[in-house]
Amino acid sequence: MMKERDLSLWNHMFVTATKHIKKDVSLVRALIEKNELSTYFSTAQIEDALENSMHHSVAYANAYHPHYRILPKVYVDFFPVYKQIHDTLHKQAHACFMIDGCCASGKSTLAHTLAQLFPVHIFHMDDYFLRPEQKSGERLSKPGGNVDYERFDKEILSSLRHQKDVIYQPYDCMSQSLKEEVKVKYSPYSVIEGSYAHHPYFQMDAIKIFLYCEREVQLQRLKQRSPNLYERFVHEWIPMENTYFETFDIRNQADFILDTTTF
Repeated sequence: MMKERDLSLWNHMFVTATKHIKKDVSLVRALIEKNELSTYFSTAQIEDALENSMHHSVAYANAYHPHYRILPKVYVDFFPVYKQIHDTLHKQAHACFMIDGCCASGKSTLAHTLAQLFPVHIFHMDDYFLRPEQKSGERLSKPGGNVDYERFDKEILSSLRHQKDVIYQPYDCMSQSLKEEVKVKYSPYSVIEGSYAHHPYFQMDAIKIFLYCEREVQLQRLKQRSPNLYERFVHEWIPMENTYFETFDIRNQADFILDTTTF
């Protein structure tokens, strides 16, 4: 049941959804192609209706007066996080939200929708993985050492602490080189997203959000998302993440914990 104090957030999500929701008619088209959709209309007529008439007929609207809105499922899944951020934005003039958690738990998806719903700028930990010359045995043996947290703190978090514009160089893992400088005008609300975002090296006053899912679901998502890198996730990156989580008790240090297994 919708609570009265949450109405403004739900309304905001309804309005935002109209700008970002996409019509997915792939299932209907598949049924048409298989001749499994019983209809008096031609395929061409159905295609035209799907593309141009995704709404109730005038007769239906007059008879039943339907009143509802369609939201992307992800908006509902992550609602508890949106509420936390929505309430914070109404109470604080400045805030930083740091999203950490196991790989394939939905960190990037959450960050993407936050950028749709709220006036926040997103910074990604994936832009700060170690460069080849930094990958010493000593460095990689450290919990959380798989990311250049020193440079991330210097280029991004330091600027946010001092409420200054951010200038940083993302690292491209494919080319193994630093990209051109990115300049971001200071925003009072920012989101740090990615593995190792809660590293204790970061002395940042922030709201920490931790996402996780059951291992079986995690592996299934990784197979679908990154089949070519699946073995590296299983034998290299997941163990490194787990060591980091356990060493620093990352999950229990979070302000907000969300299980995304059923998402």
